[in-house]
Amino acid sequence: MISTNTLETLYQDKDLCIINKPSGYVVHRTKGASQFPAVLQTLRDQLGQRIYPVHRLDRGTSGCLAFALSSESAKKLQFELQSDTAIKKYTALCLGHLEPEGQFDRELFNENKVKQKALTRYRVLQSFSQYSLLELQIFTRRKNQIRRHLSYEGHHLIGDVQYGKGWLNRRFRDQYDFHRLFLHCHYISFIHPYTGERLQLSCDLPKRLRDLLSQLDCA
Repeated sequence: MISTNTLETLYQDKDLCIINKPSGYVVHRTKGASQFPAVLQTLRDQLGQRIYPVHRLDRGTSGCLAFALSSESAKKLQFELQSDTAIKKYTALCLGHLEPEGQFDRELFNENKVKQKALTRYRVLQSFSQYSLLELQIFTRRKNQIRRHLSYEGHHLIGDVQYGKGWLNRRFRDQYDFHRLFLHCHYISFIHPYTGERLQLSCDLPKRLRDLLSQLDCA
């Protein structure tokens, strides 16, 4: 599948390009995901040049996604995004109610079944009758970290078909015609690898997510 949509650019210079990734896009096309639109190919055609991914978002996740515009920039940008000075914040809707602020620090197994430290901090943005809207910041880079931490705590992410609850996702499909993951990377900040300046980029919650929130009963 080839997408003809234009991806929203949040920032671009001669070295970097940060976009607002739509939900449903894979970062790059693979054999097992050839039916989905791919950011890498779409943005390459949009910019008319080769681009280099330096981090990823799951297909269902929307929001800030960074690319480099040369192989040299890719190495430098990847280093900055993996440093302790990089900040990534997400908005998520989950089941249940939490304390106004807190953290999840349960260790997570990697693909080799080795436990790794993992830290996710959150604050509650809004409470609904049965759900909570959260802002989350990850301080470690584990695969599906937010989704796994919420699942282990029983606060399953809405629309998560891998770690969530089938009955919960069916409820949102049937009652609200909602068919995506409610996870959005709304903020990214890092040191520019060439200028040394701190970039701070944000993107609004997608309309489909805002529309869903307007349909929920407040706590």
